Amino acid sequence: MNQLLRLLISLPGLALAITSCGGGDESAGPRNLIVITADTLRADHLGSYGYHRETAPNIDAFASESLVFERCQAPIARTTPSHFSLMTGLYPLEHGVSSNFMQLPEAEQKRHAFRSEGALGTFAEAIGGAVHTAGFVSAAPVKRITGLASGFETWSEPKQTRRPGKRTNRAVFDWLIDHQGPFFLWVHYMDAHGPYQKGGYPPESYAGLFDMEDGLEEFLNRREFPERFSGVHVQDAQPGPMSNLYDGSIRLLDEAVGELFSGLKEKGVWEDSVIVFLSDHGQGLGQHGYAGHGDVWEEQLQVPLMIKAPGLAPGRNDTLMSIIDVLPTALSLAPDFPAGGFLEQARGVDVLGETRGTPTVFGMGGRDEGTFSMSAEGWKYIHRPGGVDSLFYLAQDPFELKDLIDTEPELAASMRSRLLDEIEAQRAVYEELGSRASASGIDPVHLEELRALGYTGDEESSDSH
Repeated sequence: MNQLLRLLISLPGLALAITSCGGGDESAGPRNLIVITADTLRADHLGSYGYHRETAPNIDAFASESLVFERCQAPIARTTPSHFSLMTGLYPLEHGVSSNFMQLPEAEQKRHAFRSEGALGTFAEAIGGAVHTAGFVSAAPVKRITGLASGFETWSEPKQTRRPGKRTNRAVFDWLIDHQGPFFLWVHYMDAHGPYQKGGYPPESYAGLFDMEDGLEEFLNRREFPERFSGVHVQDAQPGPMSNLYDGSIRLLDEAVGELFSGLKEKGVWEDSVIVFLSDHGQGLGQHGYAGHGDVWEEQLQVPLMIKAPGLAPGRNDTLMSIIDVLPTALSLAPDFPAGGFLEQARGVDVLGETRGTPTVFGMGGRDEGTFSMSAEGWKYIHRPGGVDSLFYLAQDPFELKDLIDTEPELAASMRSRLLDEIEAQRAVYEELGSRASASGIDPVHLEELRALGYTGDEESSDSH
């Protein structure tokens, strides 16, 4: 693409006219960027990440065509803030949303604007006018009221608490009839999210797909799951039966994702798009005694990430990275796709091309005053203000079973200092950018929708938040 055309496409409102005229550069890169988020999907419950069960044949088939990132971490194991990190390229302490219960003031909801005096915006806002933008979401934590709809010219969400992924697909397919690109499309699924209850969710035909067997016993034993655990919706539960229900939910999700993949192929946009598949966070299922999510354990922060793009060879990448790096990396694979000012705002980087020294990833939870983590060079430090900190050598202890805080005092002190500095630096970014998101005056209808999904007011005690 020549320099003049690139300049024109960067101007709001002109790109759609230019790209619809035909006669474009045949050698140009992908026209579309498609991001698919699967809520509450643990990476290690997929065959493409080493799981012994075939929970997701369609997702695993997609992985075989994609570059699979083995060490992608969510910055927080909560749906709303993790998606904001994806869409802003910033950590939660920087963009200001750290809870599912935070929402915009009423005046801002009407404009569905997340921006604060133009200093902070979502990716969809940054590229607005340059390409079509459309978001199709499946549950309350990512509805318009959160501000995540900012910048999307087309937006679709369920009227109630949640909707099945296949119903979300119908809305996507209807939109694709009139939109062949260029576009940015976000599709969100909630099918893998609980509460998981026998006779409740997932539907019975999926709840009975998996049963206790030696492979699951080994999986649970290696991670030292407790024999029983409890949560808000789970009392005296066993990890095995809970994992069976969860895996059935993943199969339900996989069918919706497979249907979407087929639809993208039928609509003729499959080969002309960068397609990103990831999760916003994992799920405890009893590991470390935690039924749901919201803490900083690896099973809650590690997410699957797969990117398929024209010219990108399938394979594996073991670079330590964060969800904030996802869009900068995807954009590097579509050099002619507009980015607006997003890359200038984003803290995340292109992990395939940029040299950034030793990769370091930040995470946070939320008990009491908050829990924070930092991972670097195979180590992970967990800081619990008012509590006891921990240090794990993930390179040899990936399941965080042996705390080395007392045996590695110098390393622990160094990582603690770096982590505290990072927290202060992120808070300084927040002060500079600002956010109008607020935890006060939450809409009562939205509150009940969140509670129906297992979220509680303090979030940390829920088994499925």
